[in-house]
Amino acid sequence: MLTPEKTDSIYLRPTYLHKIDGNKIKTLDDVIKILGLMNICLDDKAVKGLEHLIADNND
Repeated sequence: MLTPEKTDSIYLRPTYLHKIDGNKIKTLDDVIKILGLMNICLDDKAVKGLEHLIADNND
């Protein structure tokens, strides 16, 4: 369940969830194309987590 941390923000859920068939994703280029089509909004905590994962993979 989504628990808002800020009381001055409004959290909206999408009206319809789109599911991507994992069997259709064959290459890293497919993943990059899919992510390029998406509008992704992250908070500071999520960005730091992603940066941590990217840094770990580069080591």
